[in-house]
Amino acid sequence: MRRTDRFPVPGLIAVAEAVGWNAMASTYLSKISDRIIVCPMTSPGRGHYMEADASIVTSFDSDSAVIGQAVWEALLLFRSAPNLGSPKKRDWPAYRASGAKSVRAFEDQFVRVSVEAFPCVLRLEAVVLCRAANELFVGGFISNACEFNELGALIYQVSRSAIYVMEQEFG
Repeated sequence: MRRTDRFPVPGLIAVAEAVGWNAMASTYLSKISDRIIVCPMTSPGRGHYMEADASIVTSFDSDSAVIGQAVWEALLLFRSAPNLGSPKKRDWPAYRASGAKSVRAFEDQFVRVSVEAFPCVLRLEAVVLCRAANELFVGGFISNACEFNELGALIYQVSRSAIYVMEQEFG
């Protein structure tokens, strides 16, 4: 159960007001690598985002509530940063936390689910992992007052949906 004293919806609103735009986080899921990586985002200005260090790395079959709480914590860590850091893919925090042998292997094995906090809802999006999909994505919305297990379950569902679309439409 989400403790509203530690994870209040107004907390997300306060983060957005302090930075000037909606809080964001990234979640990477890989059944092959048996990992889920959750990263808070940073931004020097609207439209430019980069992941901060990975805040949690856990196994793929983790309880949905664990994933939901990790994403909430990452959203609350969203900050404005004057410098986005290294543009090199090998310095990418999620890649470094993945244990993948190469950036290419990481990109092939992990589904990225982006989470953006709006005033009333969280929007989740996952890009279909196929060059032929041409940036096609799947996603969903959930109340930002949801329980952790509901958010975690939607993250799993969105990632599975991205994989399903890739296999059925482009496989």
